[in-house]
Amino acid sequence: YLVGLRIRHQAIEQLGRWFTTVVRTNSEQELIQTGWYAKMRHPAYTGCLMYFYALGLMSNNWLVFLDIVVPITAVFSYRIHVEEKA
Repeated sequence: YLVGLRIRHQAIEQLGRWFTTVVRTNSEQELIQTGWYAKMRHPAYTGCLMYFYALGLMSNNWLVFLDIVVPITAVFSYRIHVEEKA
């Protein structure tokens, strides 16, 4: 859980002013190739997924785990698809 939070936080810090909750591009936008972005394509999403998966596992209940993991994974998968198209 904490590792996921840390990865997401660091990834957002690394994006700096380019972090946004809305998918958009800007001609001045730089491609970040350092830190977590040198190691993986979507570190902020990876960190977020890690803490949601951990939250589900901490519930110690497979139904709760599935209730948390399935929708959040679907949302992030869709978001990544939208970003890749942009």
